[in-house]
Amino acid sequence: MNDDPVKNLIEELGAHLSQKEHSDVILNNGTGKQFLIAPSEFQEIKPITNHRKIAFVDGGDGPLEDTPNFLITINRVYFSLFQGKKRIKPKANPRVQFFSYVLSKIHTEDGKKKVSYDTRLFPHSPEDKKYLPSESDLTSNTESTSILQGAKL
Repeated sequence: MNDDPVKNLIEELGAHLSQKEHSDVILNNGTGKQFLIAPSEFQEIKPITNHRKIAFVDGGDGPLEDTPNFLITINRVYFSLFQGKKRIKPKANPRVQFFSYVLSKIHTEDGKKKVSYDTRLFPHSPEDKKYLPSESDLTSNTESTSILQGAKL
């Protein structure tokens, strides 16, 4: 066995997975119409002479702890730049990472139950901090207590 846990994981998982035919996979556009992933469903992107830059941005989060009144997550946003068919090295770090927690508080105001959500951000580095939103923009209040019906935030 190799000392690299990622390689070990890939090798072992690969031994248990099988390739599926393309006809097994469909994309749903949200309106109920489904598209087979087949060459006939794709269109060629024609070459152009004026190559503009284009950025692709993606991100995600992974819950680390989830309880009825708080949620701790690790968050990551990443971008890639392209010009034509070439990937361009960005001037800034293309990855922003941070931890966050959301805390819910239930209180009564004018005889009505209200729920507030406060979010705190903890950047991975000082460089990442400049790309994060203001925490005050991540605070919300609601009179809807439907969220309280579930077991978690």
